[in-house]
Amino acid sequence: MLSFTWAQAQWGVRGQITDEKGEALVGANVYILETKQGTFTNENGVYSIDGLSPGEYTIRYSYVGYKEKFESRTIGEGNGRVIIHVQLLDRYAQLDEVLVQATRVDEDSPFTYSEISKEELQKNNMGVDVPYLLQWTPSTVVTSDAGTGIGYTGIRIRGAAPTATNVTINGIPLNDSESHGVFWVDLPDFASSTNDIQIQRGVGTSTNGAAAFGASVNLNTNNFREDQYVGISSMVGFLNKDNGEDAFNSYKANVQFGSGLIGDHFTIEGRVSTIQSEGYIDRASADLNSWFLSGAYRSDKSLLRLNAFSGHEITYQSWYGLASELLETDRTYNEAGTDKPGEPYDNQVDDYQQDHYQALYNYQINKNWDFNVALHYTKGKGYYEEYEGMETLADYGIPEPSIGDSTVTEADIVTRKWLDNDFYGTTYSLDYISSDNRFKATYGGAWNRYDGDHFGEVIWVNGYTFVDQMDLQNFYDNNGLKTDFMNYIKTSYEWNDRLNVLAELQVRNINYEITGVDEGNRDISGNFKHNFFNPKVGANYAFNSNQSVYASMAIAHREPNRADYVDNPRGEEPNAERLIDYELGYRYHSSNLFINANVYYMDYKDQLVPTGELNDVGAYIRDNIPESYRMGIELDLGVDNIAGLVNVRANATLSDNRVKSYTAYFDNWETWGQETLLIEDAPLALSPNLIAGVDLGFNLLKAKPAHDLSANIMFKMVGKQHIDNLGLDEVTLPAYNFTNLRFVYGYKLPKDKRIEVIALVRNVFDQLYENNAWSYSYFESSQAASGGDLSHLIGLYPQAGRNFMLGVNLQF
Repeated sequence: MLSFTWAQAQWGVRGQITDEKGEALVGANVYILETKQGTFTNENGVYSIDGLSPGEYTIRYSYVGYKEKFESRTIGEGNGRVIIHVQLLDRYAQLDEVLVQATRVDEDSPFTYSEISKEELQKNNMGVDVPYLLQWTPSTVVTSDAGTGIGYTGIRIRGAAPTATNVTINGIPLNDSESHGVFWVDLPDFASSTNDIQIQRGVGTSTNGAAAFGASVNLNTNNFREDQYVGISSMVGFLNKDNGEDAFNSYKANVQFGSGLIGDHFTIEGRVSTIQSEGYIDRASADLNSWFLSGAYRSDKSLLRLNAFSGHEITYQSWYGLASELLETDRTYNEAGTDKPGEPYDNQVDDYQQDHYQALYNYQINKNWDFNVALHYTKGKGYYEEYEGMETLADYGIPEPSIGDSTVTEADIVTRKWLDNDFYGTTYSLDYISSDNRFKATYGGAWNRYDGDHFGEVIWVNGYTFVDQMDLQNFYDNNGLKTDFMNYIKTSYEWNDRLNVLAELQVRNINYEITGVDEGNRDISGNFKHNFFNPKVGANYAFNSNQSVYASMAIAHREPNRADYVDNPRGEEPNAERLIDYELGYRYHSSNLFINANVYYMDYKDQLVPTGELNDVGAYIRDNIPESYRMGIELDLGVDNIAGLVNVRANATLSDNRVKSYTAYFDNWETWGQETLLIEDAPLALSPNLIAGVDLGFNLLKAKPAHDLSANIMFKMVGKQHIDNLGLDEVTLPAYNFTNLRFVYGYKLPKDKRIEVIALVRNVFDQLYENNAWSYSYFESSQAASGGDLSHLIGLYPQAGRNFMLGVNLQF
């Protein structure tokens, strides 16, 4: 009996806890989840827990101001006393991460999210816009006007429109304040300066800027590198059209540099990039240039970072889409510029520049408190130019010339529609963590103002002399002034070492004032105010260090966009939208396997959608529909190092996205009036019920010390989508799939230099597909209206067939 008791006492765990410098941490907490036994380290950082029964144990190590660490061990027969020495990392050692943590979540949070590392980004970074680098994450569908992923692109997550996704860069809002959209083309090659990206699906945690009404995307450019480096990257891409013409001839080149740590405190990093593409669609060219510059000063308790970056894009317009009847005969036809007799107008372009400036500061008050504040300013200015055939001159304020006894009332003209805007403000957060690491709280917020001028000018009139054209006035001129003020408090508490509960309260105040006249000399002045309250609650329960379940409920509100205010008569503006998002999920993570599974239900009230209704001047408007929803199941898994050779990533989403009922309006081409139909239980537009992706990776030269070669087969499938909210089979976008093949060869040179060659074959099997569309449904006559027969015009956005990209990266 004495021998047994003595042996049982030997079953335990002991060791030492130190910081990253090897210095002992006195009073660090050690806790065994399964038995709820705990202790603290002594003056030498040593701990000991004895009297354990044989079994599997999960041990949590924590110390205020340091990141928690979990260790799993088997204790028992043949392994009675386990020695575990632990090194904890200072939570403030990576101050760049602290700058963005207020708007991000981690594995203890009850929200659904995915993360993309810099390494993952760079493997696919061949000049395409950021959405195309995110398309392999769950529930994600991307679109491209030019058919190449270069130029105007968009992203839909869980079927929600691009304007429903909140986007921030280092916590600074990127969404346009008026349209709510993100114009990724304004930041070409931005992924080359991005350290990592977090995508939160659903409402997610409180964030700055536009409402997260379907998802949020947070880009982090901050990366404090202590070593000097210079990088050169170059890419070429090409394909051939069906008619044998060369197209999509593209290239990217950039130079990156970093000073390394100067005087133990300073770093400077920068990048210059250019991207050129002819596009897959006719004339859908892109001429993109950008630069990025960042400087940082770090002390023991603070970090100041200054960022400046800019993008200038000139893209030939290709946003009209292709009439469906041309799909089989002229797949790359572009309507833009064809108003000009003879050859299409050669300068039907979008020309825009956007300059960003950020100052971010973090101060560690003590081990429990830290403070973040940022100032930002964005300047945007540009126009899109259009050739417009036989326009009524009086609509543009153009004097009507007389020729003999006749007065010229119509002529071909060229217009430029301008945006000239300033966006500036501040974001801030005060973070607290208790000494036992159990309680965390953040008070944060943002104040932002947008001041945007909209005006249009006629730069050419057929038959007018140059002097006459100089006297032309702007045919519309208005201003939008929007102030967005938001504050939030979020707290989390580790209730019993397994259960972590979270609560957030967010209030948002919006004041939007429009002054001036729109096209047709229509006064659009008005002032619009909103006050939103957005609470969030949730819990995460950890079974052990590998697996957990979570549940959350979050509410979001979103104000109408500029077009909703401008197009609706005063006093008849639509209501703000509301979303209640319910999330329930499971996570499992081990050294070579992860499984994320969740279900969601997104309940919308007053969602704004196009219904076909016209306003008082004949322009189409969006209406509130009372009830609609999105519900689905998301699966995301990864397995590494199968047989030392294969890595697998796979995800799938099965969903149902519907509007319960609304009144749809249709033009009647005979009466020039409108007809109505009650639509019930119809699919939401452009919301596929199936989205899936698979990435099979093969490590082909892993055993070679200086060489590495990998191959990836990447497959994407998107189910059928209804183009509008009518639910008609004849107005759908067919399901599509494509496969990419990528090879990456790396060679390690002396002194950490590296050369990398990337070969990418996109759409290997040359699938002909379209990933976006628009539709217009109408009645041709009154008789048709009474019988319910509709006619449809459909526009499609074809994507490139098989195409090739070759890239070279040098790091030295």
